[in-house]
Formats: sequence, structure tokens, C-alpha cells
Amino acid sequence: MKVDEIDVTGLPINEVISKVLGLAGTKVTITFLDPKTGAIRDVTITWAKIDLQNVTWNMLPGTTIAHLKISAFSNGMTKNLQSALQQIQAEGASGVVLDLRNDLGGMLDEAIGVASQFLGNGNVLLVKNAEGLEKALPVEPGGLAVKIPMVVLVNQGTGSAAEIVAGAIQDAHRAKLIGETTFGTGTVLNSFNLSDGSEMLLATQEWLTPDGRIIWHKGIAPDMSITMSVDAVPLTPANEKSMSAEQLLAGQDVQLLKAIDVLSQGTGEG
Repeated sequence: MKVDEIDVTGLPINEVISKVLGLAGTKVTITFLDPKTGAIRDVTITWAKIDLQNVTWNMLPGTTIAHLKISAFSNGMTKNLQSALQQIQAEGASGVVLDLRNDLGGMLDEAIGVASQFLGNGNVLLVKNAEGLEKALPVEPGGLAVKIPMVVLVNQGTGSAAEIVAGAIQDAHRAKLIGETTFGTGTVLNSFNLSDGSEMLLATQEWLTPDGRIIWHKGIAPDMSITMSVDAVPLTPANEKSMSAEQLLAGQDVQLLKAIDVLSQGTGEG
């Protein structure tokens, strides 16, 4: 493998990444062996800055319920969530559907920040090390939405930091979880460079819910199990902006519809 004609074969992965990365507008050419054909290929990439919307929301058509979608727990997203919550409350929302479906997670600090917006006290998670010692990571004070009724949507694509948030909210009896059992990540992976240039990922810590429940390979089971049909696609706030109330209710996102039903009946915790 080459990066701009420099042979990087056998280099640690972090060194390869440093050679590939570049400023917006710059180009890099990667030379690699196609595993299917065996041919050597060159691919030129132009770097650009992409602004990812990790937090989006929309008032669900025909309701006063906000659909709040978190796509990734990337750096700084807690501040984006706080801004969204301020807008949601200014609009007079009566409830929130926190959508963590197909969110594979991200940064632990952001998971703590997100969970803390909805929890008034207690812990967000327990971290267990290789010696079996557990450390509680507490809720950060000053959450903006600790009382508003809410429901959390999860599915098999909910992982890592998103599972931490779901587990913390469930253990605190803050809101019902609706959907499917989550992915089951639950470990902290650290990378170690080996003498032959390869890299090994080793689980050095384990995440547990505040009540000590294991997430690894088990996931977080919802309070209400609702499975989507194979051809159904979860709605997003962007989809809903052009929908009528009738179109929403006639749709195939049965998990979201159940969340609306729960909040409309006043059975969301708060």
C-alpha cells in the first residue's frame, strides 16, 4: 500500500492515517491491491470539510411532541443537543421522542453530557476495569430537560454511547424504551501496536448500566418490544417536515407511532 507514492506497508495504523489526512482542498492518492481482482489501483481523494448534523428535531405533524434524533455522539454534540432542547421548549412541546435508532454511538464524554440533559441526579454508567473494580460516572448537573415527558426509541443499530444513554434513562425510570434490543457493545477498546506492524484491539474496560446490568453481547432490552417490518424505514425529522398528520399516522414507522401513542396518553415518565 502507498500514500502519495510513499510505501506504508507494515506501518502502524496511526502513522498511515496521519499520512492520509489533509487540509480541505488538498488531494491524496492511495495505491492499494484490489482483493477481488488482484490488480493495483490508484484512488485520488480530495479532502473537504463536511458539517454533520448530529442532532436534528421536528415537531411531529398534528402534535405538540418533538421528534429529537441523535445520529452520532461526535465531539461537541452535547452543545448541539442543548440548543435543540432550548428551541423545543420555546416551541411549547408537551413531550419528546428521543430517537437513538441506528446510532452506533461515539464519545463517552458526549454520552454523559447527553444523558445528563434528561436526568436530574444519579449515575450515567459504571466503568469496570480488568481487575473487576467499578467506578461510577455521575450525572452532570444542570440538565435542560429533566422533567419533560419523554420516550426513547432504540433498535438493533443502537450501540456504544447510545446504549449508555438508553440504559441510564431506563435504570432511572425516566422514560420508557420502545423498539428492539440494542446492539450490545459495552466495552472500551484500546489499540496496541505489535512488533510486526499490525494492530491489536483489546477490551480493557467494560461499561455497565447504573444498576450494574451488562451491555456487552446482551444489549439493552426495551420496555415495549416493537419490531419494524423488513421494508419499513425509520422516519427522521427531515422526512417529517413535508408530511401531514394523516401521512404520519398512515406510515410504517410503528415504533415512532407507538411513542406518540404513549406520550399522548400521558404515560411517558416525567
